[in-house]
Amino acid sequence: MTPEDEFIDFFATSHEKLGMDPLSSKLLGILFIEPKEVSMKILAEKTGYSLASLSTKLRTLEDTHIIKRIKKPGTKKAFYYVEKDMCKIINNKIENMLKVCIIPTKNNLPSIINNFKNLKTGSKNKEKINILQQYYDQVISVENILINMKKNMEQIKYGKSKRH
Repeated sequence: MTPEDEFIDFFATSHEKLGMDPLSSKLLGILFIEPKEVSMKILAEKTGYSLASLSTKLRTLEDTHIIKRIKKPGTKKAFYYVEKDMCKIINNKIENMLKVCIIPTKNNLPSIINNFKNLKTGSKNKEKINILQQYYDQVISVENILINMKKNMEQIKYGKSKRH
């Protein structure tokens, strides 16, 4: 087994343990080790899967912002790339979490809680209000944690972090 194959297997196994399917994990490992973007044909050769199977998996990875699809001038082929900078990867995940989950919750949940409060109050509604209020409070706390993580990632990126 080559060191490249060893890394791809390690990377794929790690991502499978995080809940990613085996093919997506392997694709991610292949794309991570490659310095430049990779064509679907090369990915098919390296995985042994058909272009149709790869197309579906790659589209899912692209839709979830894990990989990037790149079109090169003068060709109709699709090429794929994954970010290798850990700070950028984490910051992108944080940005997506803020955009998709935190901000919409902050914008929508207070009025939903108020709508519950305007209903005739039964013990069941009070419990639901408490659940939603607790969730909202946790979202605010998580937002603060994510913002601090982004700041810490910037310190790491620019070499300002403390090294032990």
